[in-house]
Parts: sequence; structure tokens; C-alpha cells
Amino acid sequence: MIIKLRLLRLVRKIVDSHVVDYDYNTSVCLVSVTEDGNLKAESGYDPFGRRLWKEVSGHRIYFLYSDEGLVGEFDEYGTEVNGLCS
Repeated sequence: MIIKLRLLRLVRKIVDSHVVDYDYNTSVCLVSVTEDGNLKAESGYDPFGRRLWKEVSGHRIYFLYSDEGLVGEFDEYGTEVNGLCS
């Protein structure tokens, strides 16, 4: 396995013949993951570096915060997915 850091924003892993790229923004938050050039996951962040959403395999999860921290995670229909609010 080879791990290569490029431009302080991209980490590339090569395992066997598969290439996985992890792209980070300037705040060092993971923005996307691609495998062999195919997008696998994406994330979006607010100006404070808190992840607002992640999308994996076409399914998006939204993150809701209060002043104290993460309140809950919800799918695209508003259904709670992890039980923080119950």
C-alpha cells in the first residue's frame, strides 16, 4: 500500500490496482472520495467546519447542530437515522 500526500489536499491510496483519492478542503475537512475515478462519497461543510451533509451511493444524510453540538442526523425525507434525538 502506498499513501501519497499531494498539495496538502489530496491523499491517494493505491492497493493492488485500485486507486482511492481522498480530497480535503483548505480546512482539512474530507470533501470527496473517489475510487478508480468514480465518485463514491461527498460531504459539505458550514463556515465553522461542521459537516452539514454527506452523500454515499446517492443517499444523502443531513446533520443538525445546536450550540452544544450535533443534535441529529436525518435522511432526505427528514427521518432521523441515528437516534440522537430520541
